[in-house]
Amino acid sequence: MPITVQCPSCRAPLLLADNMAEEAVACDFCRHRFSSTAPATLEVLDAVPVRPADTVVPSIPPPAQGTPDDRSPWQPDHVPYTGSPIIKIPVRPRASRSPTTWLGLSALLLFGGGGCIILAYLDSSDRQRPVITRQPAGSPPPARVDWQAPFATISAEPDVTLQKVRDVESLTFSPDGKRFAFTAWSQMSLWNLMTARIELQWSDTRNMRSAVFRPNGLILASAGDPEKIQIWDAATGTNVATLTTDGGMPMSLAWHRSGNTLASAIGKDVVLWDVHNRLKGTVFAGHTDAVTSVAYSADGNWLASGSEDHTVILWNPDTDKPQFIMEAHTGAVRSVAFSPDGKLLASASADGTVNIWNTNTGGLEATLATESESVSSVVFHPKGTALIAGTNLGRIFMWEMPSGNRQAVFSAHAAAITCLAISRGGATLASGSCDDTIRLWRVRTRQ
Repeated sequence: MPITVQCPSCRAPLLLADNMAEEAVACDFCRHRFSSTAPATLEVLDAVPVRPADTVVPSIPPPAQGTPDDRSPWQPDHVPYTGSPIIKIPVRPRASRSPTTWLGLSALLLFGGGGCIILAYLDSSDRQRPVITRQPAGSPPPARVDWQAPFATISAEPDVTLQKVRDVESLTFSPDGKRFAFTAWSQMSLWNLMTARIELQWSDTRNMRSAVFRPNGLILASAGDPEKIQIWDAATGTNVATLTTDGGMPMSLAWHRSGNTLASAIGKDVVLWDVHNRLKGTVFAGHTDAVTSVAYSADGNWLASGSEDHTVILWNPDTDKPQFIMEAHTGAVRSVAFSPDGKLLASASADGTVNIWNTNTGGLEATLATESESVSSVVFHPKGTALIAGTNLGRIFMWEMPSGNRQAVFSAHAAAITCLAISRGGATLASGSCDDTIRLWRVRTRQ
């Protein structure tokens, strides 16, 4: 007598015969095949769609309004995100891999009567290996179906929105990923991500343009006060050092991996500081207009700067001469960021593009275009597999790296995005905007 059970993949009802021990059934909704050794308990036979057209890229719905997300450790008293849904853009086709196929066995299809067994393997580079078939003599050969399933390698879903944060200028995550600091209007604040509470707030910090955590420990550098760079102990909120710039407002900061040297953008120059001894170090002069962004590579071998003069300069920190002067943008460069391995450098510009540069040659590897939107901030995913950018229309773009295929673009804010930051593990993305909000996003990646 037929019985009805739930599909273990999509929970749709499945009608099973009472002799399912040697047969397989395909779900009419998700099109995945299953077998059963007991009528009431289904076991996944394979996670391969029956037809390529049945492959579906799963969507990531935003949390229900007013309902805390039970996957998040937070319970903040903030209005949840109610913006536009995330748009997933299919890109270069790839083979879909389920947990059962991850170690090499992609599918095992058992058919009653014919006794046909099909084994298909996928290797780590997504190349589909030959299908090996065994069937009784005299049986017609099975139909060969080659398929690949498109899916996004990176996506984001809204998590928490912090409101009434006026004129957000910069965001930075602590090395342990448990806190993030932001500068906004006349204050700098430190949030605890686990409790969703402000741990510290510096209300006397005016005109803050940049804040950045040292690579190790809870030491925070901030810049923006006229002729000052301040170093803070973020565990206690005390000021441990003040560096006087002798003219010019610092606009951007970056720590060397050692935690002893700090790079700053001051006017047309990049200035290095010996933080331990409170001394001004090397001055890198090469731009003809204001420097807007500085960044160190993870290994500390390179220092990059972007400027209003439309150029990006790659510096060797051991000298005061430009290694490469890279000219391809037609607008001011707003943000620069290195890939985790230091082999690539991304520059975001007001001309609506993000350029990818080769740090070994200084050559232009690729140009990633938005839809005529000024790009204000750019960050690499810590795994180096994606690039994320924010624009003046409040949208976030995500590209797969190194292919440059666009993975997603969605409306994140009601006004221009001013800054982006991503946690060291890559699970949380923060975006600040002129709409007086900071939004946190859960980032998902697939390989």
